Amino acid sequence: HLSCPLPAAQANRECCPTKTVRLPRIAVSLSESIGLCHVSSHALVQTVIQSYSPPEFRGRAIAIFHMNQVLLLLGGMLIGALSSAIGAPWAAAAMSIVGTLCMVALFVFDPRARTIR
Repeated sequence: HLSCPLPAAQANRECCPTKTVRLPRIAVSLSESIGLCHVSSHALVQTVIQSYSPPEFRGRAIAIFHMNQVLLLLGGMLIGALSSAIGAPWAAAAMSIVGTLCMVALFVFDPRARTIR
């Protein structure tokens, strides 16, 4: 812990539990896996959007699709604010629940989404 006044050897034993030392390695590994999956799925999703869009609307559809970069930044700010307010585990759980509910709503209320192949 950077704010711990003890020497490094003592700081690891007294200020920093073992789990917090191992967590970043797991987080980095998971982030790398998620990043690789995102890159490969991004091209596939873009191809599906272009295939299903009429030619006269293709540019608009891709522009809207690329606006997700802004939403990713807003999502990062939102989870950061939630983490500060209620803690990281609860913020992650809350956003996961909201995301799951949105996917279920899309599945239930837009049957056309189930037929995209």
